[in-house]
Amino acid sequence: MEKKKLIGLIAVLLIAFQACGIKSADDGSSMKKAIVIKSIGDHLESIGQEYKYIGDNFGDRGKDWVLVEQRMIEEEDRFYDLLTIKIIDSGEEKILYFDITEPFRKLQSQLD
Repeated sequence: MEKKKLIGLIAVLLIAFQACGIKSADDGSSMKKAIVIKSIGDHLESIGQEYKYIGDNFGDRGKDWVLVEQRMIEEEDRFYDLLTIKIIDSGEEKILYFDITEPFRKLQSQLD
């Protein structure tokens, strides 16, 4: 494949990847304001979107923040990842909710 075509294809894929990732204007501070993760491939890519969001908003893992807890919650037929992070400089803990219903259901259907 020509170099220009390859670069163009990569650019299109990156735009599509970003467009299919996180879909939310919410801040993740509660289940009602959960950051919605859209299914973009396998479930590991969806998890990657959670950590990308945290990195974009709180800096580098291990340098600016550390993961305290991560667990899944089911509430009213929806699935959430609850992540608690600790901001290294301040010691403040932040709880973030990600609505993972779509990628979780996709994973379930693949396992059935």
